[in-house]
Amino acid sequence: FGDASVAIDDQAPVLIFSHGNAAIAEQSYFMTEFFASHGWVVVAPYHTGNTVFDVAANGGGVSLEAAPLRPQDITAALDAVYALDGDDPLAGKLSDDVLMSGHSFGAFTTIASTGATFAVDEVVAACAEPNPPTECSMLDRDGVEDVVRAGFLDERIDVAIPQAPGWFFAFLDGISEIEVPTLLLTGARDTTLRPGSEGDPIWAAYTGAHMRVDLLAGGHFTFSNMCELLPLPEVQNDGCGENNTPIEVAFELINAYSLAFARYILWGEPSDLLTGVDARYAEHVRLSWKPGSDLN
Repeated sequence: FGDASVAIDDQAPVLIFSHGNAAIAEQSYFMTEFFASHGWVVVAPYHTGNTVFDVAANGGGVSLEAAPLRPQDITAALDAVYALDGDDPLAGKLSDDVLMSGHSFGAFTTIASTGATFAVDEVVAACAEPNPPTECSMLDRDGVEDVVRAGFLDERIDVAIPQAPGWFFAFLDGISEIEVPTLLLTGARDTTLRPGSEGDPIWAAYTGAHMRVDLLAGGHFTFSNMCELLPLPEVQNDGCGENNTPIEVAFELINAYSLAFARYILWGEPSDLLTGVDARYAEHVRLSWKPGSDLN
């Protein structure tokens, strides 16, 4: 709807969403439209040099060179929407309640933007070995090592929901520095970023008041609309098949847990979903809580 009026009476909370590697800002509209329908302002930037258009122009491939740029995109996007001039329909309509979420590389970005420190020394040492890890490319440009060491915490972010995260080696124990309450979403059948090497150690590194929802039959792309938008085998075979959580069920439960967690952290609204008392999705998920959480 072009030129629609803004249906906000008071200031609205903000969801800032980070898309996956070589994807598009609109990749998870099942979630962003859901939050917008509940009165949130959604901000979803295209990440510098890391969209589907950039990869097509560069002949394909996955690189972590965008890793130091992505959290800076998030900060720049928040700077922009909180500085809208008076002629913009959203000027003055944004509250200071900010939720960040992202999928895959966007989950990595969420982890970085909420205060994880980078394992720079470990990555540098590994890059000198015969088979260097993919994380080496995030340090490829001159001067970027100091930027990465400084970290990318944006203190405006109040709650985080990283979905199907990866590249644990970039952080290692630095994830324990995150104080922003986090709902970690993972898929037990993720074959792109496998739980044993990514989701599980990432969860293990968290300390404090955090929660995890693991989709027992979830694949990597279960957490996005990419099954519909990108009919490539590597997408269709990792989250879109008959052995995965039915996509309509996955979208419903991702939205339900995400909104409930955000409302609980921001405004103290209780939810039986978060404690497991409401077990409507029990056949599809495994719930975990850190000892510092008061949800379990």
